Amino acid sequence: MQQARELAAGAGGEWAEVLRPPQVRVGREAAPGSEARFAADRAWLRENGAAAEYRGKWVALRRGELLGADESRRVLHRRLQQTGSLHEVMFVRVA
Repeated sequence: MQQARELAAGAGGEWAEVLRPPQVRVGREAAPGSEARFAADRAWLRENGAAAEYRGKWVALRRGELLGADESRRVLHRRLQQTGSLHEVMFVRVA
């Protein structure tokens, strides 16, 4: 991997960015009320996470409400984006 990074650094451009070592960034603190929102999402997962219909799928939750489920997170994300439903959504893959 290091050799690939060195080659990409010489070439510059997109590959240098793709192969750059990951960076950890500290974001802002959780928004007020988010703990209660996530608690509702966790409760939904406890109650429904073992259901066979969601196993192996991505689910989208908002305040404990299921917004959708799909085998592909990208497909689920696009579906919610098209309906304007991405605000405060948590995506989780159900094991």
